[in-house]
Amino acid sequence: MRTKLNYWVNMLLLLSFTLVSSTGLLRWMYKPHVETGSLAVILQPVCRLFGIVHRWSGLAFLLLALYHIYIHWDWITRMTEKMAKEALPDSPAEKSKNDEKELLS
Repeated sequence: MRTKLNYWVNMLLLLSFTLVSSTGLLRWMYKPHVETGSLAVILQPVCRLFGIVHRWSGLAFLLLALYHIYIHWDWITRMTEKMAKEALPDSPAEKSKNDEKELLS
């Protein structure tokens, strides 16, 4: 069940990211042509549609990203602890515990 949930969250993240980036790029490229030029009549409704898709897919991306972080929070905290332990030298208390374990074994 959890694997399927992760799959669908990731697929929806990919879809919403693709929509946000492509509509943002298209709006940015066609903005000058919409404001002036003979294609303004045709491009204005298209750019309005791109704007609507861009806003809603951006909102979906944000919510899905937050949910993605929420469902993986345990993994994030475990990995952060593991990486911190590997990166930081042992504290004096940890060293004494490790020394005691070595003496007892």
